[in-house]
Amino acid sequence: MNSETICRSLASKLGWVILALLAIGGQLGLDAQTSTATITGTIRDTTGAVVADAELELTNVETGTSHRSVSNSVGNYNFLNLLPGTYTLGAAKEGFRAAAVEPFTLRVNQTATFDLALEIGAVTETITVQALGAQIQTRQHGQRRVQQHQRGLLVGELGRRPRAC
Repeated sequence: MNSETICRSLASKLGWVILALLAIGGQLGLDAQTSTATITGTIRDTTGAVVADAELELTNVETGTSHRSVSNSVGNYNFLNLLPGTYTLGAAKEGFRAAAVEPFTLRVNQTATFDLALEIGAVTETITVQALGAQIQTRQHGQRRVQQHQRGLLVGELGRRPRAC
């Protein structure tokens, strides 16, 4: 075998190894991506003071599945690993009127924030909040696009003829 044949053989094998690593790395990356959503927020009273121990109930409108949470000592709450879908959210605490968020839609990888204010009053009264302006998406998909672009460039380079070793 001459050096040119050996060089081509090595370049070909290297190309296949790189392609295999990209395929494996791509699978690992897909497994690490989340397909759920998150809801966070803070419960306050009408004066702006935090409300600890408020009970929250999140209900998936399509499935009827409910999740419960309680606000912590600084009024914060969260619901993690939620399936995408349409939900309602309610918050209540003894001595306050209940608050509810009208149906809203969660999407994959979305983090929505709903800060609710509880008014002093009977628990049987409910304040309803529209969710249109309350959602905040904190995750961006730009990093995934960059990785896909980089993979595309590398795969494109594999098809080129290798230079002399």
